[in-house]
Amino acid sequence: MGSQKDNLLVDVAIGLAAGFVATKVTEFAQEALYRPMPESVKQAEEAVRPGPPPEVAARKTMQAIGHPLGQQKLKLRASR
Repeated sequence: MGSQKDNLLVDVAIGLAAGFVATKVTEFAQEALYRPMPESVKQAEEAVRPGPPPEVAARKTMQAIGHPLGQQKLKLRASR
C-alpha cells in the first residue's frame, strides 16, 4: 500500500507542476497578445469587464456555494 500512497503523491506533484507551468505559459501568451492591441480596444475591454478577475472568481465561487459576499469580504477573499 505504500507504493499506492507514493504514486498518489507523485501524481499530485506532477499535477501541481503542470498547472503552474500551464498558468505561466498562458500568462506569457496573453501578455504577448495584449501589448500590440490598440489602446481603444483595451479601453473598451476594461469598460465591459465586471471587475478584477480575482474578485469576479471569488464572487462567483461564493454565490455557487450559496454564500454571497459583501464588498469588503469580496476584496479579502480575492486577495488570497
